[in-house]
Amino acid sequence: SNAPPVITGLWCDPCQIEVGGRALLVAEVSDPDGDELVAQWSGFPDIGDFAPAGGPFRIYYVANFAMNPGDTATITILLTVRDSRGGSAEASVQLRVVSPGSVSR
Repeated sequence: SNAPPVITGLWCDPCQIEVGGRALLVAEVSDPDGDELVAQWSGFPDIGDFAPAGGPFRIYYVANFAMNPGDTATITILLTVRDSRGGSAEASVQLRVVSPGSVSR
């Protein structure tokens, strides 16, 4: 039998960025069977890009889209992890994108 992967943590740093900014996304993932794991990152809505940041479980979300002054967007980042024997796990984190000059400190 195959035990699925386990996502024990998923976070963003920072979790609020301006348009043009980037946030580091980090996941803590393990597999009880020691199977090889593959990560798939996606965002909803499907705007912005993902860029490498040191392995499949450390990436950047880059908010490279246009936004009107005063607007905000909440992006749900979904991580799907699959093992080499068909097991999978999912977790999500929300990231807030704001128009330039509007970041709350």
